[in-house]
Amino acid sequence: MPSSRDVLSALVVTFSLVIVGVPLGLLWGWTTPTLNVQMALRSSSGVISESAFNAQAGVDVHFALLALIFGLIAGALVGWRSRASSWPLPLSLAVGSLAGSLVAAQIGHVQKSSRVLDQIPENIRGQVGGLADFVLRSQGFHVVFPVAALIMYLAIVLVTTGHEAPQLPSDPELDRYWSVPR
Repeated sequence: MPSSRDVLSALVVTFSLVIVGVPLGLLWGWTTPTLNVQMALRSSSGVISESAFNAQAGVDVHFALLALIFGLIAGALVGWRSRASSWPLPLSLAVGSLAGSLVAAQIGHVQKSSRVLDQIPENIRGQVGGLADFVLRSQGFHVVFPVAALIMYLAIVLVTTGHEAPQLPSDPELDRYWSVPR
């Protein structure tokens, strides 16, 4: 049974990682190249140039790289600070970083999408709006943040904990087990 301190630290980790999603999303939106709408619209034949859409392919990979870095840092901090905690901490690390990743994707989308979509002329916005929108298309990249955090946490716990066998108490605590007579 986890102690109240473990539960409290798990809640703090969860909420902290959700908040960390805000700077992750801002950094993603700020550093990721987006579609150059003017270049996409310039074409000698009047057809939209597909070469300008190559920037969209790197948006997801850039998010995954930033999520990996943030996940490694989060896992290292949590592992270094609370490596002796019980099971709620890794669970909160996974849930909080997944929620932080979802928040980051929305923050980046809100930050950059309107600037791109406003440059598209009204007559073709319905045709290319979905292609030009700044959004994380590969939803599977949301697991990069939690997986990196959990792997780093596990590595720190394995390296820093002793290799002693767990010790069971010799006498059971009277209040803890229902089968012990009072």
